[in-house]
Formats: sequence, structure tokens, C-alpha cells
Amino acid sequence: MAYILNLWDASSTLVYARAVSTIIDFVLSIFQRLSHCLVSLYLYGDLVSIAVTGI
Repeated sequence: MAYILNLWDASSTLVYARAVSTIIDFVLSIFQRLSHCLVSLYLYGDLVSIAVTGI
């Protein structure tokens, strides 16, 4: 009986760890997209300000 409980505990820990890593991957991908957007907005803003001051 204890062996079955240990097995269940190990598998639930594995499931929990997998869920946590999936959530972390998801959050990281969101941050990556946000930073890409911010960088492109920043660069685009630079180009716009250069164009505006150049005119």
C-alpha cells in the first residue's frame, strides 16, 4: 500500500513539475514577445523622431 502511495506521490510531483515548467515557458514567451514589441517600438520611435527632426 505504501508503495502505491509513493508511486502516486512521485507521479503527482512529476505532473506538478511539468505544469510549473509549462507555465514558466508560457510566461517567458510572453515576456519575450513584449520585449520584442518594446524594442521594435523603441527603434520605430527613433526612426520617426529622426524623420520628424530631419524634415
